[in-house]
Amino acid sequence: MKVFTFLYNILMKNNEQHIVNKDSLLLEYLINELHINRNKAKTLLKFACVNGNPISKFNYELKKGDVLTFNSSPIKTSKGFDLDIIYEDENFIVINKPAGLLTIASESEKEKTAYHLVREYVQSKNKHDKLFILHRIDKDTSGVLAFIKNNTKLRDTLQEQWNDIVLTRKYYAIVRGRINKKEDTIVNYIHKGMGETVNISDESDKYAKKAITEYKVMKTSGKHTLLDVNILTGRKNQIRVTFNDLGYPIIGDQKYGKIKSPIKRLGLHAYELSFKNPVDNKTYTFKTAMPQEFKTIFEASN
Repeated sequence: MKVFTFLYNILMKNNEQHIVNKDSLLLEYLINELHINRNKAKTLLKFACVNGNPISKFNYELKKGDVLTFNSSPIKTSKGFDLDIIYEDENFIVINKPAGLLTIASESEKEKTAYHLVREYVQSKNKHDKLFILHRIDKDTSGVLAFIKNNTKLRDTLQEQWNDIVLTRKYYAIVRGRINKKEDTIVNYIHKGMGETVNISDESDKYAKKAITEYKVMKTSGKHTLLDVNILTGRKNQIRVTFNDLGYPIIGDQKYGKIKSPIKRLGLHAYELSFKNPVDNKTYTFKTAMPQEFKTIFEASN
């Protein structure tokens, strides 16, 4: 603690702000531009804010002109999950959800959810604040997850018009096998059954819904392909069931394909979400970096 107190006193003297002078990853900026020892810099990450928003991810992408400051206490964590906040303003709070964390409560889990942790954080600042979920991603998928604070009218407007206002829903996906076709648009029909599993059906199935999935091949290794995927429809398990049906299951998917994962998790990360808010006509785009463990599969093959 003495190390951090010394470091914090230096950086926060007179409430100092650091104007970022070049594009850089956050940890690299602390080391190379602020000349902080790597171990001390990693400690300081728990206290970092960019443009007033708490940021704890070492590979957060700083942009020239960003304002870097430090809180007096670290970002609140709970139940073993760090709260990696990508963006926060008076209406929205957006996090980089870790794999293995439910979005909202289920019958078997009530508290270890992204919703619970974000509400805990929001109410630690104002106990009367309310929180609403804007959309969902699967428990084992990591990445961008957005919430609305307090504004029930905004919540209702966005949720009711979601399919019309959403612009991009992009994912990094690692599949088993080498996909030779470099890019494609897949159109199929998905039928949701009685349980949690969905199935590929056909157009004649009146209960099936049309699903449109775009992909581009980014990298391949001996056994795996890294894909950049954009879904034009938001069907349950759309990416997972679509690529399994093509014969290229997502690694680590125990529901579809049952393929083992060399990175000990599902190979699916929601890296970009953008939508146009009909209330103020502003386009919001939220992004996260590719998880480091995704990179290791393909670095090893080079």
